[in-house]
Amino acid sequence: MVDILLATYNGEAYVEEQVRSIIEQSYTEWRLLIRDDNSTDDTLNILKRLASEDQRIQMVKDDGVRLGVTANFLCLLSYATAPYT
Repeated sequence: MVDILLATYNGEAYVEEQVRSIIEQSYTEWRLLIRDDNSTDDTLNILKRLASEDQRIQMVKDDGVRLGVTANFLCLLSYATAPYT
């Protein structure tokens, strides 16, 4: 199993295409962990819709806190269970 981490912020123009690209890969043993950093555009709604379509996509709760790029990704790392080095 592979964990894919996706930290997002105001990415509505590209996020659906990016997630669909992951879904369409030939390797299927993955889990996509996404944490949105309180986007002000439609990113979160797009991600919620995609997560409802594929159980391998999991949204990480953001608690309404904007972390910034680095901390957003580090937060996602704390949810990863697949081995990494």
